[in-house]
Amino acid sequence: MGRPRSVFGIAVLAVILIAVGLVIFKGRPYRDKSHEDENAAQGRWSAASDTPNHGAAGALTPPQGFRRMRHGAGSGEVWVWDQGGNNSSRRALLETVSRLSDVFQERPVLHAIIGDAGDRETRALFSARHGGREVRGLLVAAGKERGFVSVCLFDTPADLPASFQPMVQAAAGQLPAMTMPEPPRSRPIAWQRVPLPDGSGSMLLPSDWSIVGASKGMVDAVGPDGSMVSLGIHGPVLTPEMGQVYSQMPGATVRMPVAPYTDPVTALQNLFPQFGYQAPQRILRLIESAPTPWPHGGQAAFIHFDWQQGQGNQARNHTSLALFGVMPGYGQWTFYLSIVSAPSQLFSQNLPMLMEIWKNWQVADHVHQERMNKAAADMREIGNIIQQTHAQRQQSQDRMAANWTEVFRDQTFLGDTQLGERYSVPLTQVNDWTRELNRAAGYERFRHIPLRDMQ
Repeated sequence: MGRPRSVFGIAVLAVILIAVGLVIFKGRPYRDKSHEDENAAQGRWSAASDTPNHGAAGALTPPQGFRRMRHGAGSGEVWVWDQGGNNSSRRALLETVSRLSDVFQERPVLHAIIGDAGDRETRALFSARHGGREVRGLLVAAGKERGFVSVCLFDTPADLPASFQPMVQAAAGQLPAMTMPEPPRSRPIAWQRVPLPDGSGSMLLPSDWSIVGASKGMVDAVGPDGSMVSLGIHGPVLTPEMGQVYSQMPGATVRMPVAPYTDPVTALQNLFPQFGYQAPQRILRLIESAPTPWPHGGQAAFIHFDWQQGQGNQARNHTSLALFGVMPGYGQWTFYLSIVSAPSQLFSQNLPMLMEIWKNWQVADHVHQERMNKAAADMREIGNIIQQTHAQRQQSQDRMAANWTEVFRDQTFLGDTQLGERYSVPLTQVNDWTRELNRAAGYERFRHIPLRDMQ
């Protein structure tokens, strides 16, 4: 027997769309406050009115034939178009894109397009630009008794995590239900809070999962069906030039990853085969990637990809969603990796569970400073082997270690220039605090003092 289901019942699209606007860090989203300030100054799209917001970016008017829907979020747009004449959801979706091209500055770019075998429903993530700002959203073209109905919902990347669910709920009622096979019934997950073996943190895991390795907040855990998570993994990487010098040094027995400093997607492709200590592994296909803010001059991206572990008859295919960050250095650089994976045929089904594990991973506060001090010491030791340490390089490494310490602890300092005092404040809120305190004082009395400037 089948049952009616909303066309929005596809977890992987929703999770990836939300994930590209977030950095999952200690269970809290990292948001670039400078972008939020820009969005506030330029105005948002109003969901509480049937008229577009007239901000600095200009008015957004739906294409002819589309109607605007109300929804419960504080930003974002939901447009619906009842079109006829088509007998293909794919063609209906492309016709919708063509109509939207008249609204945006350029033709929307489609990502992660999927559809049913009968061509009665097609969905796609999309990105576009309007008034100098990027928007991201979801397009759906679904068949009804006569013709097709198209839904377009979108928002700015900074606001999308909050507005996506209300927009989906508002739009779902406009789409025809479709009959789909009853999915296999899965047993309820028995969750339990598990401490890391070395006392450096904890994580929420299903009762049949186990931790296979943990050190200073970094953790690997696996499930009975081959799903796995690796969270908070970080370490130094030598550039090819420094790697060649290091390999020729007497006593250089520690295995070090070697790769040029590049953008996060290329860096992951270069490093991923080197992470396969127990069995060879390689990336088969990049499905989707999206950059995300990363502090202190680094770069990061959410990356969705397929990969293979093992060779020949022992090869197993997996699909993963990863947050991969890079931070530059001199002769070496630092990577950060949190990744959730599952056998490819189980990834869509297991993704909500994997994201719940990721979201509830916690690192003990006392570990942050200890592990960053060790990372800085390790990098200094490698630098001493490669070349004579000099003052400029030492200072750069200390500043880099201080930057990472602030990121992991979510802590920095706010200085009072009048009294000469310093206060400890959250790194993710320091810009907001500085702005509000200076506004109350009437002049630039308070300023952000990064940890690197206090050494």
